[in-house]
Amino acid sequence: MKNQKHNIPAQSRYDIYQLPSDHANRFKNRLKNIEGGSVISLVHPTRRSKKNMLQWSIAASIAIIIGLTGFIGGQMQSRDHKKLSPALAAAQDHYSNSIELQLSLLNKLQSPENERIIADAKLNLKKLEADYQKIIKDFQSNSDNPAVIDAMIQNLKTRILLLENARAQINTSNQQLKKNTNELL
Repeated sequence: MKNQKHNIPAQSRYDIYQLPSDHANRFKNRLKNIEGGSVISLVHPTRRSKKNMLQWSIAASIAIIIGLTGFIGGQMQSRDHKKLSPALAAAQDHYSNSIELQLSLLNKLQSPENERIIADAKLNLKKLEADYQKIIKDFQSNSDNPAVIDAMIQNLKTRILLLENARAQINTSNQQLKKNTNELL
């Protein structure tokens, strides 16, 4: 009997019969019963799946941009670290990582209603970065001055507080918006 199975051509061994024409519909109905929801058609993408694909591609693009920004920023920071003491470099790393985390959390809250708050926060961050670069230049010429080191740390702390305040303002705005829509209903 084993020899008979192996003598059958490979194609006919598996293609025993044709599936019924309503097989796909029956399968979808079974999935609906199991999942209790809608079934995504894999054969014909719907407008909703195209919209989701567009949203995911935009999200992926943003993630890549943020990653590249962090990578390039990390390279620039590593050049600055050569000029700083190890303790100060560690503190700068800690604050920079916290700033990047707060900024990514803020970017996740991006919406048309919050656009103004986020734009203002990013503008203020740019101003603080310009101030920080001036402080770094002062540090290079006057590295023994504790006031310069305090100014560096204070600048980094101010950035973190700015981002935290912007997130809190957005959260308050979103809660107020939800409250107003609930009152209308």
